[in-house]
Amino acid sequence: MSVETAVHAALDRVDAETERVDSLTPAFRRFDAAVRDLDPVGSHASSSGEPTRLADGGITAAHHHDRQPGRPGTPDGAAGVTGNAGVAGGAEAADRTGSVRDAFAETVLSARDEGSNASDASAAAVVRAIRSEFGDEIAVVLAPGTDAGFTPAVKRAVRSAIATRRAELRALRDALDRERESLRSAREDVDAIVSWIARADETPLSDLGFEALRDRHETLERHRERCAERLESRQETLGSATGHGADAGLTHRSLVAHLYDVDGFPTPYPVVSTVVRLIDCCESCQRSVRDHLTRRV
Repeated sequence: MSVETAVHAALDRVDAETERVDSLTPAFRRFDAAVRDLDPVGSHASSSGEPTRLADGGITAAHHHDRQPGRPGTPDGAAGVTGNAGVAGGAEAADRTGSVRDAFAETVLSARDEGSNASDASAAAVVRAIRSEFGDEIAVVLAPGTDAGFTPAVKRAVRSAIATRRAELRALRDALDRERESLRSAREDVDAIVSWIARADETPLSDLGFEALRDRHETLERHRERCAERLESRQETLGSATGHGADAGLTHRSLVAHLYDVDGFPTPYPVVSTVVRLIDCCESCQRSVRDHLTRRV
């Protein structure tokens, strides 16, 4: 017998989020390649290679704290880019930032809004998406009509933000794999216990002898212990963290909030709520068995 529980719904949610991450990951790689190959305004330096440190010490690995998984903030070092970039090359600068927006729309935005036509997205919609991925500073320097041009500093800031998002996605993907493993183990326990209870209920307690009743009570106790062990294992998983470097660290508890503490999902803690209900069910069954046992003494 199989009963759909919050654990089963959680597995579906994890699969959907994994599919989203797997779609975004190559999109960010393509976006980074497009930005890398775009020459900045006012510079003849090579645009290839990894993001580098600015002369003033900014634009290196960005730090993101207290953020939902997949919802980045503003990279450290990006602050001040708008003020330092200035007007660079007039129409040429506008054309370069427009090329960056176009590349973002064709890669990341297209992956985010699967099935939509990126070429139909308005500039405002693209900038809103850029802001949601990289924060306000990057959105400002890439927005149409701003004074900032696509200078070397802006290019480094954009590529640094992309690198950070790619690290975040890797950490998120690892955390999703860990969550799937935890959910599958919980589902195995839940399905086994629910199936046993369903089979046991086919025989009324009144038809069982003393020994059979005692065996049933002991089996229910073992199921309760198994549930308690599952709760302990789940708490260990919730307290764990996944990271690709300090900048992309992700606590498992924050992942769970991102996945399940949303409108439309039955509970923010699918494993804990399901297992606790199962423990209550086992305790109720044990009380009924004990009631019958006392009548046989």
